[in-house]
Amino acid sequence: MCLTACSNEDYTTEFTLFDIAKMEKSSNQGSTFTVQKPDANDGATLYAAQHISGDAVKVGDRVLIVYTPLDGNDAYTTGKIRLIGYRPIVNDLLREETLADIGYWDRTPIHLLSAWRSGNYLNIRARLPYYEQPRRMALVLNTESPDPTRPDLYLCHAIEEDINTFNREYYLSFDITKLVENPDITAFTLHLNNSNLNLDAITFLIN
Repeated sequence: MCLTACSNEDYTTEFTLFDIAKMEKSSNQGSTFTVQKPDANDGATLYAAQHISGDAVKVGDRVLIVYTPLDGNDAYTTGKIRLIGYRPIVNDLLREETLADIGYWDRTPIHLLSAWRSGNYLNIRARLPYYEQPRRMALVLNTESPDPTRPDLYLCHAIEEDINTFNREYYLSFDITKLVENPDITAFTLHLNNSNLNLDAITFLIN
């Protein structure tokens, strides 16, 4: 899951940005993305002459992009960009279950590097054990949260067996539109079994 260069041109590293964006369109004429600042709802539309080919990223997917704004534009401003590289990431929807149903949610620790909300998405950067078999990885809303205006979310990560392996860096983006667009919800708390630092609950404000 390395970054893939889009051409052999030499680019300056000045004003080079890394963002998780949604690919809205891609054709031989170029690619279109939408991106939001952390903790912001409003976004910008980015237009790249470069085309993302192959099956790794489809229209509608969230993807990590590396780019340089053109025409003197600032970050998170609608306009043209030079797409330097991209990386497919994990995309998923917010699930809803009772706490009893997600009782095994913390079986396998997560080495959290960062977590942030941008628009209708909760984004995660973490180190996870390399494992070739299917694993349980989901963001779940506890339908029995004590305060429905500030629900509890659980980042579930479970590998069925104990393994001795190395960690790899992953980016994950979860669609939390149902929370962001609900005027009754003012915040949510993310719970996780975090093996990095003493931080197993993070509260995010919404409205």
